[in-house]
Amino acid sequence: DGKPIGGPRPGVRSPWYDKECRRIGDDKGVAEDLDINPSGSVAQVFDPQMIRDLCEQSREPLWIGDITASPDGKTVKLIELAEGVEATLKLWVHPRDGTLPQGIFSGGADISMGNGATPTCFTFTNAETGEKALEYTYNRIFPKEGATLFAAIGRTMRNPETGEEAFIAWEMQGPGKTFGQQVVALGYRHVYMREGDVKIY
Repeated sequence: DGKPIGGPRPGVRSPWYDKECRRIGDDKGVAEDLDINPSGSVAQVFDPQMIRDLCEQSREPLWIGDITASPDGKTVKLIELAEGVEATLKLWVHPRDGTLPQGIFSGGADISMGNGATPTCFTFTNAETGEKALEYTYNRIFPKEGATLFAAIGRTMRNPETGEEAFIAWEMQGPGKTFGQQVVALGYRHVYMREGDVKIY
């Protein structure tokens, strides 16, 4: 199962280790007492070994640059940057005719205040294969601007057969409320909602 995930030799185990795992009886105790893995001794959403395996399988982006959106949140423009210039946009798909490709995509957003402390991050994946297609990170974009860009990306990466926008979701806490209000004000409706919700805002 890939354990242990901490300590000096991750992944290397022994009959003694197996016996101690059975004696301790839970993952938290094993992480704390055997693996020398402080992060594993607290509750985690994702299995650390799975994350490590995925990182080893990852590949470099096919295109990096910058991106801007029209004020109405309907179109985007890709800006190719010179080598060595810090990029806000990474693509694992080839741009088509100077813009983002179409297909069946889903996107998520983690929003910051845009004051430089932490970045706003968008990720879009191919909904059929689960492969990452786009990553945007920037720490100086305000929530409303970010929402306009997020909506424009989702509209550009629409399903070419049905015309349906990419399915999107975003963090609701803090600046997420302002962000979400702007997405809705722009008329974007292909969004994730909790079961039982009757309106977004």
